[in-house]
Amino acid sequence: MINAGSSSLKFAFYEEERRIISGQVDGLGSQPAAKASGQDGEALEPPNLGRKPPTTPSQVLPVLLPWAKEMLGGRRLAALGHRVVQGGVRHTRHERVTPDVK
Repeated sequence: MINAGSSSLKFAFYEEERRIISGQVDGLGSQPAAKASGQDGEALEPPNLGRKPPTTPSQVLPVLLPWAKEMLGGRRLAALGHRVVQGGVRHTRHERVTPDVK
């Protein structure tokens, strides 16, 4: 799951219903910092944001995905979800984005 905000990007990777890695990159546009944790809440070495840190959530993905691939070992990414909050009065619950929803 990816949840991009104006100055942060939160992420979580699941195996079935079990979250195995989660974290976030905060401070985008000013002083970005990353943190990550494992399935039992233990701190993990977060993604290295590099010499020229990302300033937008979309710039985090090229750093995050290779890091996640390494952290996930042999697991493969099967799907990517993004949290959309502004559903208005017609969309008030979790739902798949289908052509009808769009």
